[in-house]
Amino acid sequence: MNKLHKNTQNDPIQDNTDCATGVSTSKTKRRANPAPDCEGIGNVSYMRRVGNPNNHSNQSLDDVIDLIRSHKYKPVTQSLRDLREKSEKAYKKQKAIHCEAVSFNGTFKLGQPVKNGTFEKSSGLLIVDLDHLEDVHLAKSDLITKPNIVFCFISPSGDGLKLGVRVDASLINNDADFKQAYFQIESLFKTWGYETDPACKDISRKCFLCHDADVFYNPDADIYKLNPFQEIAPKAPPISKEYTPNSNEGDCLESCINTILNAKPGERHAARLNAGNALGHYVASGKLDVKNEDDYINALITASDQIAGNDDDRTREKENKAIKGGYQYGLLHHSEPEAWEYNSDLTLLKNIESIPLPAPDKAVYSIIAKAVQAHPIISYKDTITALEDRMGCKLSGRYKARLKKLLRKQDKATRKYHTVTTDSLPEFDINSDDAASRMLSEWYNAIFVDMRPMGSGKTLFTALLWAYLQMNNKAFGYVAPRVSIIADIANRLDIEHYNEVSPGELFQSLAACVNSAVGREHLLSFFRQVDCIVLDEFKQIVEHIVRGPFNNRSEGYDLLIDIIKTVPVVYVADADMNDRMIEILKSTGKPMFKIKGSERKPTATIKHTTPKIAKSEFLNRVKAGKTGLFQCDSLSTANIAYEDAKATAPADYKILLVHGKNKDEFEQAAYLKSPNEVGKQYDLIILTPVVSSGFSIELEYDFHVGVFSGQLSPTEIIQTLGRNRKAKDIILGLSPKRKQKPLSVTEQIAGIVLAEKRMKSTDGQLIHEPNEFDKVAAGIMEEYERSCERFAHTTLLILEQKGYKVEALEEPESLIIIKGTAKAVKAKHVQDVIQADSISDREHSNLKKSSKVTESDHNAIEKFECREQLALGEEVSEKDILLWNGGTLEPVLKRFEIVNESPDNTQLLDEYENATRIAPKDRTYATSQMIIFYSVMSLLQGKGIQPPCSLKKGTDKLSITNNNVYLSPSPENTGISLQRYDAERIKAAIDYLQANYQEVHAAGLGNFKAVNRKLDTRTLGQFLKRFGLKHKRVGKNLAGNYQITEDSLIQMQDINKRRKAKKISAFNRAWGWHNQKEQTKMAA
Repeated sequence: MNKLHKNTQNDPIQDNTDCATGVSTSKTKRRANPAPDCEGIGNVSYMRRVGNPNNHSNQSLDDVIDLIRSHKYKPVTQSLRDLREKSEKAYKKQKAIHCEAVSFNGTFKLGQPVKNGTFEKSSGLLIVDLDHLEDVHLAKSDLITKPNIVFCFISPSGDGLKLGVRVDASLINNDADFKQAYFQIESLFKTWGYETDPACKDISRKCFLCHDADVFYNPDADIYKLNPFQEIAPKAPPISKEYTPNSNEGDCLESCINTILNAKPGERHAARLNAGNALGHYVASGKLDVKNEDDYINALITASDQIAGNDDDRTREKENKAIKGGYQYGLLHHSEPEAWEYNSDLTLLKNIESIPLPAPDKAVYSIIAKAVQAHPIISYKDTITALEDRMGCKLSGRYKARLKKLLRKQDKATRKYHTVTTDSLPEFDINSDDAASRMLSEWYNAIFVDMRPMGSGKTLFTALLWAYLQMNNKAFGYVAPRVSIIADIANRLDIEHYNEVSPGELFQSLAACVNSAVGREHLLSFFRQVDCIVLDEFKQIVEHIVRGPFNNRSEGYDLLIDIIKTVPVVYVADADMNDRMIEILKSTGKPMFKIKGSERKPTATIKHTTPKIAKSEFLNRVKAGKTGLFQCDSLSTANIAYEDAKATAPADYKILLVHGKNKDEFEQAAYLKSPNEVGKQYDLIILTPVVSSGFSIELEYDFHVGVFSGQLSPTEIIQTLGRNRKAKDIILGLSPKRKQKPLSVTEQIAGIVLAEKRMKSTDGQLIHEPNEFDKVAAGIMEEYERSCERFAHTTLLILEQKGYKVEALEEPESLIIIKGTAKAVKAKHVQDVIQADSISDREHSNLKKSSKVTESDHNAIEKFECREQLALGEEVSEKDILLWNGGTLEPVLKRFEIVNESPDNTQLLDEYENATRIAPKDRTYATSQMIIFYSVMSLLQGKGIQPPCSLKKGTDKLSITNNNVYLSPSPENTGISLQRYDAERIKAAIDYLQANYQEVHAAGLGNFKAVNRKLDTRTLGQFLKRFGLKHKRVGKNLAGNYQITEDSLIQMQDINKRRKAKKISAFNRAWGWHNQKEQTKMAA
């Protein structure tokens, strides 16, 4: 049983232990701490400053633990953690200056540096670092229950742990022994679910000390039994190999010379030693001829004279002695370089620093490949410069050839997915006044593809086409991917908006999305009869059909192709066309032309960084009163930026916020219509993606900042940034990658096929026959996932390919961070909704259909929907609005109702949604939800469930064959229990969700394909949250017991009861549909 060490008075650290007896000679009573050859834990090495490792002393572990527990380090620990929130770079620098350090693994020769080679005695401890933990306190409470843990405290960063593992000190006699022990402990931690910091494999590992009042200390921890170490044969004495001609001889000598020539003042003595040492290694390895050693040394002395700049013979003799001494050391201590492997746990720069010298080919080629892979997040030029500095010379010809080959390959891959590379289309020149009339009168039955960059006049040419058609009494159609684009173009070009035309009404023009036309015969009929149609942002139209909220994706794709085939003149306007989009257009069989016209090339420099730094730079410029543009991809980010800017800006600084909910307000609508005239009235414009094609900002702002978290694709981000035509420098804050691994393309296609009931069961096999849409969808989704997998990286690569200059923004010394804004913005929104007008059901319906809705209208809509869906009275409270959370609770209410209904009713709901062709994104998949939910409930209550039945898919051209579609048997309906469950049952539940991840994902219950298994409790909480339930830890903390909270269950039951009373449950429409069907049968 572990014992917590009793707190003792904080005395100054002194070495008061008698190594012979292991008894403390200090007057303060404390536990005996024996030397390593005794049974107890031995001394450790203490340093006041890690920068001066020569000045260290041997101390007892008791004294060190007392210091950590005391208040000595509390001020500096808190200061460092506060600093880290503002700047990681400044935090690391100050930590090295202000923190004391300890090498817990043992003692080292006094007066010499704490290095692997100066190790003396093991303390019986092996230090382990765990970094970047999701829940540091949960991890700590888990690990201190392990019998071999001597101590555990939270690291200076605040999100990591430092632990001491008890080992047999008699087995650790040098760094080689320690490494073998470390790798066994590393494997032990992996079995516990933790990844250790590989830097701990060195016996001289130093740890910064910090304050942790709750430091865990158990000096009686069990010794972990290590497996026998492998015998390591002693190295043969170094001898100089016979010289063999080597093509790299010049490179070897040049690297040594450059080590001296490139040395900075203050580093030159070390450079001479290092150059001599490297020369000795080259000679001993046979890469340089030992017969020519005098010539080699003289070459280094000549280089040394070039940088010396003095005629003092004594100084010169000392410099030459350093070179010769280094040479002799390298000659005598040469051994073949250890096998080098790239360590993915270390940064690129740290890997370069770990390359042994002389640098092996494998290491150089590996770093070159990683440099190209990391570019442009980390410029490949910076990486190659660091590599050359390490090698001491420039890359040789063969290395340069490899670098160029990889860069060409990367550029080709980027072009393939984001530009047209197979450009063999005949050209149609529009550089004439009659271009629109010639296109419409002379070139009927053709497709015209305009791939010119943004700002080149595609929207202007669209207006010319409409003007000609209008004058000649011909019909015109316009299709775009987003409703906001449709609304803006309809207003700008004075054409009919799809929501404002009725069946039987006559009109000459129409703007609509493809999904708006599906199912509306009067819109479809018009599009098939127009003389010319514009497909704006064609790539996004196709992506929207494949991935967006479409009722029937196959039908939508077929409709798009049918329109292209039917309409005489098709004008495709998209600066982001690629080869796949060209192939789709070619599949229609119509003649195709490429538009030739004036083009606008980008001139801005993109300076990329993190969102946190980008926001700080934005506020710095606002604070200075500079004019600017701020763009982002979410409403919440825009609102927070607006409030922070108001709090930071000088007096009389005018800000305009434009987003999807206020775009129809007077000021915002005026700006969207005339951004260059209205924009002059404001110092700062904050924009979300509500602008349309043709929206062009020609004003010269002092700054332009964009912050994007992955809600927009890289293509959409580039289009958003490109609206500012006069930008010179754009600071771009990008989140590095997705937080969760998405489903594969195969899995997503399988989901679409299943949702549309196009997979048939034949003789125990699920057979899928792909249609044309499936083949297109697979390619589009592959492109999209490839873009989003490395979101920031891909965005910057495309920007480079488009002609933008891309470089990293230098990290500032300090950041502006305003806390509490998000909470204040949310509170304000809640009050706005509460105070909004109460509207009727009819008014709500009219507003939902309207193409122009003000921000107050949006608040009224939210208030109405909150009141209706929660089945409340006339008024709503703050608690109701927060619970409703902008409509995110609606699917939660449906799920809770489903799992509290009978299996017959859930099956009826599935039949109704299938028969009425509800969109896949809006379907409940009620039967699947019920099966999954009660399978989890059964596992949490300790009851077993039957293994799932699986039907393997038949082979098809999309290769949907690698995974099984699980048909889970219905478990016992256990009800929602408040019974407690432990970690083992939680693990079983997550195992089930992970095994059945495709069905779980299709049912809208989350992506459990690749969850962090260290956080099963949190993962289960996220699953329960989808049904409106919460769970909490109960009983003793270390027991790990949880249960569903009674409050959350009662709240959901009350809402469910009110909804049933008002007949607004998820089943009402299904019941009505079923009754009508039965009445029709009876009548027949």
